[in-house]
Amino acid sequence: MPEIKNTRTLNVVAGIIEKEGKILIAKRKATRCRESRWEFPGGKIEKGESPEECLVREIREELELEIKVKKCVSVEMHEICSGRKIILHAYEAEYLSGTLCLKEHEDAKWVRKEDLLNFDFYEPDFKIARNLVKSF
Repeated sequence: MPEIKNTRTLNVVAGIIEKEGKILIAKRKATRCRESRWEFPGGKIEKGESPEECLVREIREELELEIKVKKCVSVEMHEICSGRKIILHAYEAEYLSGTLCLKEHEDAKWVRKEDLLNFDFYEPDFKIARNLVKSF
């Protein structure tokens, strides 16, 4: 795992959550720094927390879903707004239970892998989507 070099670098996790052959994507609410675009849901890894623990927690808190984290498929550094950097840990995960409830997102969809590139993703998530479509 790449090390955090400064306070402007965040470790974050994204889930490629599968249910019945479809992948969950969510559209984040707009902020002053970021416009509203699609992403693979997840969040910031807290101190002392593993990426897997973070993904389970974030999906439970933000979407009220229970998941089983499988394997890490990528760890990459990306530069985002205002020169901030993130280290994005992407994990495959399986939907277990729950009814989707949007708290931090304005929309969410279960989509087929081959349809992922039809959505306007944030750049780090677009790279994940492109790799998923390639491997399909």
